[in-house]
Amino acid sequence: MTQPSAPSTPLLHNRYRVQARLGENRLALVFRATDERLNRSVLVHLLRPDLLENAQLRKRFNDEAQGLAKRTHPGLLDVYDNGEVGNRPYMITEDVDGDLLRDRLPLAAERALEVLRQVVGAVAITINTQTPTPPIGSRSILLTSSDRAVLIEPWWLNNEELRGDMQLYRAPERLKGAAPDERSIVYSLGLLGYELLTGITPDPNAKDMPSIYQQVNGFVPSLVAALQVATAADPDQRTATVAALARDLAAVDSAADAPTKQLVRPLPALRDTMRDMRQNLAQRRTQPTPTPPPQQSPSASAAPNWNVAPPKPMMPPRQAPPPIQQQAVQQPPPQYYAPQPAPPVQQGISREELRSELRSEIRRETYRRGCLNFIWRRAFGLTLITLLVIGCVWGFTFGRNWLVGGAAKTWACERIPTWACNLLPGQQSETYIIIQDNTPVYTNQDRNSALVVSLPRNTEVVIRDPATNLTSNGWAKIEIDDYQGRRITGWIDSLNIAKPQPTVQPNEPDLPTTVGELVFKTLQESNVRTTAEYKSDGSNIIMAIPANTRVIAPDPDAIVTQGGIVWINIVFEKDGQAMTGWISRDLLQQEETP
Repeated sequence: MTQPSAPSTPLLHNRYRVQARLGENRLALVFRATDERLNRSVLVHLLRPDLLENAQLRKRFNDEAQGLAKRTHPGLLDVYDNGEVGNRPYMITEDVDGDLLRDRLPLAAERALEVLRQVVGAVAITINTQTPTPPIGSRSILLTSSDRAVLIEPWWLNNEELRGDMQLYRAPERLKGAAPDERSIVYSLGLLGYELLTGITPDPNAKDMPSIYQQVNGFVPSLVAALQVATAADPDQRTATVAALARDLAAVDSAADAPTKQLVRPLPALRDTMRDMRQNLAQRRTQPTPTPPPQQSPSASAAPNWNVAPPKPMMPPRQAPPPIQQQAVQQPPPQYYAPQPAPPVQQGISREELRSELRSEIRRETYRRGCLNFIWRRAFGLTLITLLVIGCVWGFTFGRNWLVGGAAKTWACERIPTWACNLLPGQQSETYIIIQDNTPVYTNQDRNSALVVSLPRNTEVVIRDPATNLTSNGWAKIEIDDYQGRRITGWIDSLNIAKPQPTVQPNEPDLPTTVGELVFKTLQESNVRTTAEYKSDGSNIIMAIPANTRVIAPDPDAIVTQGGIVWINIVFEKDGQAMTGWISRDLLQQEETP
């Protein structure tokens, strides 16, 4: 019986069918495989055989696999899986296919900006997640068909080629043996951007790089300015972080996308413009003028020397521009906003007048922006100070009223012993009740003074600082709120007030009940009256009984309707004696008759 033939390619974990070996990088052998479960192409990274016995590199490989799985960016490979097979660690990543970036250089300015922004964003992610950053260079980046620029640990370069390629992008201080930091990474990214625009591979032995202005056709000035800062030879003059470089490139992208706004030349270029204008002025002073005065010319018919090379113009002259400017503005790509030539100088306007006008415009714009910033800062500061003053005044007023009015001491005296309360400064408030009906309140300590109000019995009043407002001649100064919420203050005879006594509610009042009587409980504190009518002055109030007091209606038919209120005659207990009176039926809840 014929045995089935074994598959020609190995199967990893019954899932990944290895197809071909692609190469090796610093830690792993790289194979292209097929994920038979999801039917997609993947890359298998196996730890190199010569590193299996190295415990430190083995742990580094596993740690990198764990760390790479936590980062996600279009410019980096996504990690799908990791593990071990045959005591050999492996990692599964996405498969990418495309062209080497170096084979596609130079790029159009817009495409170069997109690629550089993707690579800078990918490097920023690796720095934030503290994962290894792949080598930065045009031979470490693949351009896919989906417009992705993927930064990869290159498996197609051997160690010698990789070291040589990395040497091209090293910062000057790194070539001198200084320790690497984030600014050296920024320098490498700036060189990569230079290479994207010009197609010229950086030369570490060259003292000065060729000017981007002479190499790029249709460049964006703000992009060139950002790259110049990123590739500064002095690390202190360089962009500090990769994240800052990403923000600079985002600003360039925003400026390039504005179809109706002319890109503003950066401030360093403006300074160069002013310097060149001063040099041109000095050269013109030393050169023959087109129409020299008769006393200075050798002869009246001598023609001016037009063959003298003109100074570098900062605005397009009336004649044909110099060759370098022709190369800089010749046929710009349609997707970029190349620097627009300025209108020709009108007849009768000198360069000195133009320079003066330019300086005046710069001063006016600087003054305008400075005034606006000053106004906004002052307005914000005044608003903040006003709110702070209002808050302080309100807080001081509230605190003073709380302390001086006695509320603070009253609150404290309810929680501390009496001897400690007497030591506290400030006033104390006490509550009293009126014990006589129609008790008069006067404006002064004189019964002949104006009458403020008459209070019914059981009305609660407040005395602020009884030690002062309870006089020895029998008067007390009270405060009370009327039905409209207004505070009323006056003097009253101290014999008509007393401190309220705590109400002791018996558990089961001993009231006689007979058949036919109804038993109720009060729903809230209620006034019992002598007659079945409501008097606003409270002259017919017997007393107030607390809530849940048990009362009896001896005659259920003794019900009277007066003023829209249903009154019922009840019997209740007070101080061991049975008392009778009238109460509103709405204040009672019936219970079962015992």
